[in-house]
Amino acid sequence: MGMHKTFITLTSFLAFVLSTAATADNIVGVAAKVNGTQINEAKLQKAVESRLSQQGTNVGAIRDPDKYNQIRHEVLDVLIGQELLWQTAQKDKLVASNEEVDKLYQQYISQYPNEDAFILKMKQQGYDEASYRQELKQRLSARKWVEQNVVKDVQISVEEVHEFYSSNKERFVMPGQVQARHILIKVDSNTPEADKRKARTQLQKIKKEIAAGADFAEMARQYSQGPSAPQGGDLGFFPRGNMVKPFEDVAFKLAPGEVSDIVETRFGYHLIKVVAKEEGKTITEAEVAPQIRQYLMKTKSAMALNEAIDKIKEKATIEKYIF
Repeated sequence: MGMHKTFITLTSFLAFVLSTAATADNIVGVAAKVNGTQINEAKLQKAVESRLSQQGTNVGAIRDPDKYNQIRHEVLDVLIGQELLWQTAQKDKLVASNEEVDKLYQQYISQYPNEDAFILKMKQQGYDEASYRQELKQRLSARKWVEQNVVKDVQISVEEVHEFYSSNKERFVMPGQVQARHILIKVDSNTPEADKRKARTQLQKIKKEIAAGADFAEMARQYSQGPSAPQGGDLGFFPRGNMVKPFEDVAFKLAPGEVSDIVETRFGYHLIKVVAKEEGKTITEAEVAPQIRQYLMKTKSAMALNEAIDKIKEKATIEKYIF
């Protein structure tokens, strides 16, 4: 479980931390204190902007002041959770080494075209190299603490996996699907009847050529008016419900290699060739057990982390200075 996901999960866990009211004049620029350590307003604002950016929006797009205030409190709770875990990791002597920090720092650089691009992004987030490395040290240390004090004790039994599978069998049913190609001549309700006849005649001629040995994909590239024409009319695999009903009704009745008669849909007239068919099946418990175990591990770890954070908070002094 990555640390970012872990801390986001903490939002609901930390929403009810003890807070003490203060006016903005009391401590200027401080959003909260955790055992005396300040969380600055500037850091909170950058974290809010980062969260909104990940959601594809920005501060200016939030018109409701109450909604914006809710987001600020949620993000502050996340920062408080990070600080609590960092302090606990220091107390338990689980601080990440400089080598571990440097390795992670280099991994982040490698995700950008060059180091200058990374440094620019880092500065936009309000960091210089020293403060960013310190942030990474805190994250890695918190991760170490969680792994050694929470995750390592979480076990998933065979019985738990079986119970989840048995209670959620509908999740593991794979519907039947077909792979089909088609040749489309477009007509609609406004197309003159004479043009409709020409379209049907053209498709009948194409079908005769295919029956005589012409390649369906090549004929689709030449004559189809659908967007799949450059791919030889290939629509890939699709289950029921993905295509218009008249089209899929025919496609699911055809045997692999078989070409349909003319099929009319709201898009026009089609010739359909089924390339392959896959029957529906239920994935067995043995096949899906590793994924179930991983899912249950994450869920159970989050619950265990909740309990661990509750215990840390019982001994912490947390003051919040935002409303």
